[in-house]
Amino acid sequence: MRSVLDAMLGTRCLAWILTGAIVLVGCDAQRPANAPIATQDLTKGYRLQRVKADPDNPGDVLVILTLSGGGTRAAALAYGTMEALRDVKLRMGGRSRSLLDEVDVINAVSGGSIVAGYYAVHREGLFRDFESRFLKRDVERQIRAEVFANLLRLAQPQFSRGELLAEYFDRELFDGATYSDLARGNMRPYVVINASALATGARFPFTQAQFDLLCSDLGSVSVGRAVAASAALPPFFGAITIDSFAGSCGPVSLPGIAAKIDATTPTRVVRLEEARTYLDRSRRPHVHLVDGGLIDNLGLRVAGDFAVEHGGFFELVEALGYRDVSHVVFISVNAETASNHAIDQNANTPNFFQTMNALKLPGSAHSSEVAEQLRASFDGWRNDVRKARQGASGAAGRTGGEGPKFYFIDVSLQGIADEGERNSFQTIPTTLTLDAATVDRLRAVARKLLLESPDFKKLAADLGS
Repeated sequence: MRSVLDAMLGTRCLAWILTGAIVLVGCDAQRPANAPIATQDLTKGYRLQRVKADPDNPGDVLVILTLSGGGTRAAALAYGTMEALRDVKLRMGGRSRSLLDEVDVINAVSGGSIVAGYYAVHREGLFRDFESRFLKRDVERQIRAEVFANLLRLAQPQFSRGELLAEYFDRELFDGATYSDLARGNMRPYVVINASALATGARFPFTQAQFDLLCSDLGSVSVGRAVAASAALPPFFGAITIDSFAGSCGPVSLPGIAAKIDATTPTRVVRLEEARTYLDRSRRPHVHLVDGGLIDNLGLRVAGDFAVEHGGFFELVEALGYRDVSHVVFISVNAETASNHAIDQNANTPNFFQTMNALKLPGSAHSSEVAEQLRASFDGWRNDVRKARQGASGAAGRTGGEGPKFYFIDVSLQGIADEGERNSFQTIPTTLTLDAATVDRLRAVARKLLLESPDFKKLAADLGS
């Protein structure tokens, strides 16, 4: 994103020079405020239970789609994957269905959040106009123009380039839609946009369960602002700030976390303690959010987190309405690029942009570890479901006595077999503007990677069409 970001960094100094003029003309830029709630109501708002409440949910094939970060490169790869999923018909719930229509959860970060948010708001409209409104548009040029047109506002302490990005997304992509609009819309998929809490480095999902901790109404937040928080890579974009009203809405249950917290499970304890920090408003009156890809650029941690929060994988599938689940499908769209040793070939100190790019690599390595941990969880989760079914009354009447089958479909640039082709894709920069030919190449390779995935072929053979 170097071109647009060069301009942004340069204008910051100019903006401060204009501070005196701002005072004279009375310019006052304020970020949008998220609204408080009077009490926690677990039956309202944008929550995971939407999946279970969908009357058209066949309840046999659980599909979780994760979309990685990586600017427009990631958005184009995600878009191509969703085009392919739309066109794939498999037998679910006793009839042939589009695999995209049966996606239950989309978990997204950064560039992937742009596509996920657009699908949440516009559904089939994604395939009508997302290309013209974002993928094949000179977004960087437009954001540069936004920066120069808003220098006075950017000099204010409670208005950042992140907020400017949110305004752009709201206006140009999401038509001002809020989470109240999503709560009134389609029940599936449940779209989770993830940012990172700047103070702690913890994942911050835009869900009502998370906002309950702040005694705040997620419905008052725009989808564009959530996506901007997920994509706000510092220092190029400033943090998106959410206000806390914690303690003002009475007792609040933790977001999906089972009461039977097991102190011997470190991950569960960490999630519990992080959630509790939001309950103390004196400690965290505001939450500053930045790029979700800094924590988990593949978005795969959500599956493990959901299972941890609900007390186990079987408890999670029950909460989703999949008590009789027969197949569990994870589709990971990974636009990450490989490490580049070019900076080690020069004795000069790496410049700012080379350093910032290199700092993303530990996150990439962590993402690979999370993917392996997810795969390693499948046997344990299968046994959890099998044992729960065997212990339940009427277990003989349940489907899949040995537990569900698991699939991990990897749509990854690093999975391209041909080295030359792989290298050409992995040199595509992380920007907000790509030429149309590059966008189309990414769309095409996404379809190819999905359809040639061994686990996809196995799923298609197991389910039939």
